[in-house]
Amino acid sequence: AAVTAINAARTHFNTLKGIDDDGSGGVITPPTPELGETIALNSETATLITGNITNTVVNGDETVYTVESNGYRVAEGYEGAKPNVFKVTVNTATKTVVSLEVLEMNDTVGIGDKIEHEVFLSQFVGLSLEDENSSVDIVSGSTRTSISAIRAVVTTIGK
Repeated sequence: AAVTAINAARTHFNTLKGIDDDGSGGVITPPTPELGETIALNSETATLITGNITNTVVNGDETVYTVESNGYRVAEGYEGAKPNVFKVTVNTATKTVVSLEVLEMNDTVGIGDKIEHEVFLSQFVGLSLEDENSSVDIVSGSTRTSISAIRAVVTTIGK
């Protein structure tokens, strides 16, 4: 009875999350996250709170910033919550984002960590930091975590 209940719960969870589990016990690839609302880099949502640059490394035309940016858990006041940490690489000659990488995810596992998917992160590659129309789409269901990534990038503008 216990095994049947656990299997029923797993099946229900997998159905809710869109996970295809063949029961083999192999590694399950999470589904591609759905993108939602578009956030402009110059919007109040992206600029109201800035991140904190903790390290800067200059290598020719590229500057790599390590940026702490508050996500869902910090915003909601969870005890012991820490900001998410990102590595933002910027081409200072062209004022574009070379890459965005999540170094430390401190938001809810299974929800906030959806922003680590290539579908979300690839939006930042080549993004102009000077174009007033630059924007990215957030991951549906991970709004505050997505915004923490956007704010990490915005924090590097003009640095």
